Order: sequence, then structure tokens, then C-alpha cells
Amino acid sequence: MKKLIAIALVALILAGGCMAEQMNGFALDNVLTTEDLGDIHYNLYVPDSYDGSAPYALHIALPGWEGLYFQGVGEDLRWERVPHESRNYIPNMIVASPQLDDWGETSARMTVQLTEYFIHNYNIASNRVYITGYSGGGETLSRVMEYAPELYAAALFMSSQWDGDPATLVAAKTPLYIFTAEHDTGMSKFPKHCPISFPVSRSLPLTLLSERSSRNGWAVLKDWASI
Repeated sequence: MKKLIAIALVALILAGGCMAEQMNGFALDNVLTTEDLGDIHYNLYVPDSYDGSAPYALHIALPGWEGLYFQGVGEDLRWERVPHESRNYIPNMIVASPQLDDWGETSARMTVQLTEYFIHNYNIASNRVYITGYSGGGETLSRVMEYAPELYAAALFMSSQWDGDPATLVAAKTPLYIFTAEHDTGMSKFPKHCPISFPVSRSLPLTLLSERSSRNGWAVLKDWASI
């Protein structure tokens, strides 16, 4: 009897250890292992209503410097409201917040592979796949738009610097929304001969952490429902 109780306790402890840590509905530190890029760490929100029978929207939220993986698991969700807030505008949507290592080419390719993973393994509406990038995450987004803009129905680029080649984005005609702060002189830099007409909003604060931002930029997320 004691042996059975001991086995049951060990099983319970192991089961508890296998349960993903949660933060505001997000399962933390999920890992997608790839052959060419290694491990891709991401935090994931899947609505309770999702059962695979109906297609859901997908939001890939790329955080800034504070949300990179070396900063700690879940730091992206602690610092930024973007992944949390978007759920209020499109309820039937899965949200993945990758915690990458930088904002360069490798992270951009990781983002593309993660997006493709969800499209192929979840019931995702291919015409409702969205991506956002803030600060360093915006730089990653700009490279994603160079490599695979056709994967996304729309992109939201916030307070960042455009590093990618915009020619592919222009050819794909993926809608791109850009928001920056009026005095954000350190970021929000674009190529001098960029063939995109950037609709820059001057009403948004530097970050999207304040309540005021919800009265401006979040209208874009609401508009996505009709794209």
C-alpha cells in the first residue's frame, strides 16, 4: 500500500512538473525545435473556445529588447500589452509571442517558421494571420516582410527601424500599418528610397504600455477583422 501511495505521489509530482506555467492565459516557454534554426521559444494563448472545428485568426507578436529570451521567460508579457490587448479586439484568435535572441536575420526566419508551424498544425484562417512588432521586434518584422510577406493578412510596425528590403512587401501588397511617437528620433527610421508610402500616425505615445494607446493604435487591430 505504501509503495502504491509513493508511486502515486511521484506521478502527481511529475504531472505537475509537465504542466506549462501560465501568465494571464498564456502558456509560457513553449519550444518549437527546428532542424536548421534550433529551438524557437514562444509564449502561447489559445482561447478556451478553440477546439479545431472552426478556423481561428493568428497573431504573432514580436516584442522589443525587454522581451528577448535572455531577459527571462515571460518578460515579453510583463513589459508589453500588445499580446494581451489584441485578444480584446479579435476574440477567436490564437496569440503567439516569440521570445527570440535578437532582431536579425535568424530571428526573422524563426518567426516565419513559427508562423508556418501554426498554419499547418492548427485550424488557422489563412486570410487572418497578423503580425506586430515593437521596437527591436519591429526590425524583425521588417525582415519577415522581406522573406515571407504573403503569409500575413496585415502587419503593424511600431516605434522601430526598417531593416528589410521592402521590395518583396510591395510586390505582395500586404497591408502595413506604422505607428511612432512624435519625438521618437532614435527609432522609426526608413530607407531613403523606399517605394512604400508610410502612413505614420503622430498621435501614439512612444510605447504601447499606456491606456492612452488603446484609444489610437488599437483601432488598427479592430480594423483587421474586416481584412
